[in-house]
Amino acid sequence: MYHPNIKALVFDFDGVIADTEDIQHTAWCQVAGRREIDPCNLALHDTPGMSDYDIAKILCLKTPDPIETLISEKQELTQEQLKVEGIRPIKGIEEFVAWACSRFSLAVASSSPKSYLTHALLSLNLLEYFNVVISSDHLPPKPDPAVYVAATRMLKVEPTDCIAIEDSPTGIRSAQYAGLFTIGIVGTFTHSYLCHVADMVVDSFVELRCSLETATFSRYDKCASSDGDEISTYK
Repeated sequence: MYHPNIKALVFDFDGVIADTEDIQHTAWCQVAGRREIDPCNLALHDTPGMSDYDIAKILCLKTPDPIETLISEKQELTQEQLKVEGIRPIKGIEEFVAWACSRFSLAVASSSPKSYLTHALLSLNLLEYFNVVISSDHLPPKPDPAVYVAATRMLKVEPTDCIAIEDSPTGIRSAQYAGLFTIGIVGTFTHSYLCHVADMVVDSFVELRCSLETATFSRYDKCASSDGDEISTYK
């Protein structure tokens, strides 16, 4: 069992706070489709947690269009869809952060643009709960640990006193490279998939709250990942 001295919770955004992973994925598939590129050939199903820049680099293998053009087009498509559907919160997040904000420092660490994060958090009426919002606007995107390192520094807490809440292997590795205990929340990926990379997996924010209230966490013995490798230290 693991008994952390928890002082802060650091959240990913897409897929953890907001139910937007499908919209982001669809937008990239549309960008690819406009260029007659089959998204399946580019493994775009594996992109949750990746930055727009890194996904655009994958597309650049099949199109002469510059990265900046691809990103701009994708972001326009995303905004158009969000205007139609609205930004939906992940189930239980509103109640969870309202409970957690008086007990822990809260931060967002995301590879999404800062302007998008701020607008989305305001739309969800959640911005006031977060002490810090970190994007990769001026930092390397996940899986680089930079956004998590920046979040812990701005919160003025040690990484070992923080928990990262993530929905994707890319984000989980980013937090682990920065030294945080990681909790994968089921949604974008299944419980069995996340257990290969996260220190702990929960099915909901209700379950996460119960774990925090007892301050007891079961750290997984590292499962072998799908390619048989263990998680390695970021370099």
